[in-house]
Amino acid sequence: MDGLAPATYLARVIGSILLALAVLSTPAKAEVIGGEESYRACMTLAREKPKDGEERALGLIALKGGPPARHCLATALLNLGRYADAADAFIDAAVESRDPAMRVEALSQAGNVWVMAGDLPRAVATFGEAIRLKGDDPDLFIDRAIALAAAANYFEAID
Repeated sequence: MDGLAPATYLARVIGSILLALAVLSTPAKAEVIGGEESYRACMTLAREKPKDGEERALGLIALKGGPPARHCLATALLNLGRYADAADAFIDAAVESRDPAMRVEALSQAGNVWVMAGDLPRAVATFGEAIRLKGDDPDLFIDRAIALAAAANYFEAID
């Protein structure tokens, strides 16, 4: 457990599993340049060859590739183990997106990555913003509760 408190270790494991499922199963809508095919190619690289995926995503961002390019970059950075950078890229995708569903999904992914990075206050705040946008999603409340519990805020986690 690398010297981590059991609750923090458990939160990281659960966060990793939830994030992997979300990133693998939730494609961003290709809102701008390149379209769906370009986005899928970038995501394939981000998952299978993350360094190449990072370069492809940065190229798409330079071409005004929008939120899908930022989502691809976040996925590549996540797979490179650069958690804080990945969380920031997920947040950038959320901020730039015009699609409310993508905003919420990107914020949820960012929150899970903040858990993996061990930055629990940022995770809680990010989940809080996602809940503000979509307060009827129980998964967001569960994710926030996991982050709160990992931060030893047990009463707030069950509230």
